[in-house]
Amino acid sequence: MEDLKKDIYVCYSTRQFDYIYRVKSINYIITGLHVKTKQQFWAFKRDEALNNALASYK
Repeated sequence: MEDLKKDIYVCYSTRQFDYIYRVKSINYIITGLHVKTKQQFWAFKRDEALNNALASYK
């Protein structure tokens, strides 16, 4: 499971999702609903572009 956390970033914030997806044009791998909260999430592949986007996110 730890290896998966290094390769995948799960985003639960719609504001952060908008920044990553719409502003930085990074596609997500999959979307779903959290089992307990029913909150939508988006999973992104961790790479240099995503890491840079996360670093520049305000």
